[in-house]
Amino acid sequence: MPKPSQDKDYIPIPVNTGNFPDWQVRLGFSQLTNMFVGESGSVYTTPGLIKINTEAPDNGARAVWESFFGTGAYFTVTDSEILKIDKNGNYTQLQSIRNSGQAVQIGENLQNQIGIVDGVSFWVIDQRLNDSVTLMGEEQGFSFKTPISIVVLNTFCVVLDRDTKTWTVSDANNMLSFPPLDNVPQIGDQLKEAVSLQTLSDNLYIFGTQGIERWVPSISNNPYLFAFTKDVNFRKDFGAIGTNSVVRGFDEIYFLSSKYVPMALSVNSGLRDIGPDKCSEGISRIISQYEDINFASGSFYTYKGNYFYSLTFPVTQKNWTYCQNSNTWAFNDDNIIASVQSGEVVATENGLFKLSLIPNYKRRRWRSMRVTDDKGASPFRMSLNAAKARIVQGILQQREPQYIELSISKDSENFGNVVRRPIGLTGQRQNETTWKMNMTGHEFTFLLSYDGNLDLTIESFSALIR
Repeated sequence: MPKPSQDKDYIPIPVNTGNFPDWQVRLGFSQLTNMFVGESGSVYTTPGLIKINTEAPDNGARAVWESFFGTGAYFTVTDSEILKIDKNGNYTQLQSIRNSGQAVQIGENLQNQIGIVDGVSFWVIDQRLNDSVTLMGEEQGFSFKTPISIVVLNTFCVVLDRDTKTWTVSDANNMLSFPPLDNVPQIGDQLKEAVSLQTLSDNLYIFGTQGIERWVPSISNNPYLFAFTKDVNFRKDFGAIGTNSVVRGFDEIYFLSSKYVPMALSVNSGLRDIGPDKCSEGISRIISQYEDINFASGSFYTYKGNYFYSLTFPVTQKNWTYCQNSNTWAFNDDNIIASVQSGEVVATENGLFKLSLIPNYKRRRWRSMRVTDDKGASPFRMSLNAAKARIVQGILQQREPQYIELSISKDSENFGNVVRRPIGLTGQRQNETTWKMNMTGHEFTFLLSYDGNLDLTIESFSALIR
């Protein structure tokens, strides 16, 4: 007769909460670093980064765009250059520029003209004319001095000016031709300052610091009439905190709101906070303390069917990454600042990288939520006797095992000794890793750490608490 299982005595500790912060750090909160929660509820390693061209002068990348033209190429803006890098890694330096210190946005029309704005200049690259570069000015009918944002909608290029709070629309499929700027629309006073443009389902959204406007395409066929009509029934009383945080995802626009809350805007569902219920309250209290919150860089990228919105704070060097599939947040020290739209190429301060199934060598961490349980009137309410992790690693290991480490806190702030255990070797992929102990306390918080480059998965964690 088989022996009864002792697993029933173990308390399952959720591994799928990601970053779920509480503003009062003494209460502790679950955290995830350089890993993410997938749809299955397991915790996976973040993708590796492989540089497209190690010789390309793409350090200091501030924006990236994947062209629709031909087989596609990546256009990136750095602190000093506009570069073109093809799919084979060959690069061309198109234009030397001066760093404006402001956000950079890129758009492309159906004639494969690529427009770049950086708060000071507006450049147009014509791919059909050997990537000729034009600095737009009054000779081209363009007199904005602070172009801060650009989008392309229904063949029209739309440019927003920061200082004048006005915006203009190019001729159809021609970024080199704009109508006279003596009668251009101005954003509403409730928006306060002009921040960014975005498009969704043929609608044009204009973000200010204290509001959002929506404009819809005009139903008139007269080419001499203005191409958009304002939706007077659409009004939001808060906007985006900065231009760089506003990015387009799948059927949604992600942005860091002026309430210090990461949010998503969709046509059908309206506005929502990103993440589980109550999670945004803790996030807002943490990131509102960052000195560079107004300069947060947002990016949206995909990785093997997982969709991510990443918020990087360039001075603080903090990165919060949201996984749309699991509706969870995590920390990421890759500090991704831009990405190709809906693709697997990202930009960091070190240049352009492809996302890879082979992880980079990193420290990856999972921290549990605070575990409390009233065991009666004894001086120490809980007795912790063991902890157990189910870790699945997906690639061949060396003969010598790699290790995962466990540390435990009794106050959600200070963690005790680190105890190492080997991860199962090849052929032992579903080996359970167990730590035996005898600890007493009012509360416990568990911290798993891994240093290495294995493609491992944390499937579950449990503790024997009596």
